[in-house]
Amino acid sequence: MKSDFAEAYANRGYSYLQLDLYEKAIMDFSEAIRLKPGDVAVYFDRGNAYYDLKQYEGAISDYTEVIRLKPDYVAAYYNMANAYSILRQYERAIADYTEAIRLKPDLVQAYYNRGYAYHVLGNVKAASGSDGVNLNRSPLNVLAEPARFYLLGAFCGGPKSPWGDTNDPFEVKTELALV
Repeated sequence: MKSDFAEAYANRGYSYLQLDLYEKAIMDFSEAIRLKPGDVAVYFDRGNAYYDLKQYEGAISDYTEVIRLKPDYVAAYYNMANAYSILRQYERAIADYTEAIRLKPDLVQAYYNRGYAYHVLGNVKAASGSDGVNLNRSPLNVLAEPARFYLLGAFCGGPKSPWGDTNDPFEVKTELALV
């Protein structure tokens, strides 16, 4: 096969990804990478397919490669942090959420999920937003209030989680978690 077929495999893989045919997507993304190594978007999309299959180690591996190739790829840090959180590797998740925030300070979802990870680790000060973060500066601050609501409830024994019957935001449908 010629390397000019790499784009065709990548495109078909993306179509499979959109159709929730994750195994087929991974096969095509892998062939695209074999034919043309170093395509950041293909690694990222394959990572998302692994993530959707709940193969979080594979997703982390691909997001790590994305970051190696393009160190300022915010979505790779954010998605990798989500995968680490699902695996309950909260320290690693916090590090990646923090990097995503450094690169994109208005990424409210990263503050929100980082706060949850801090909460699980028992760091009340960081989890409650008293680490100096002002979520109100973002146009996406609609996400900030449920986070504060949840954290106040969790620390005060108060209201239920804004995620419904679960106290774990990472049990929410995965397409909400990825950027």
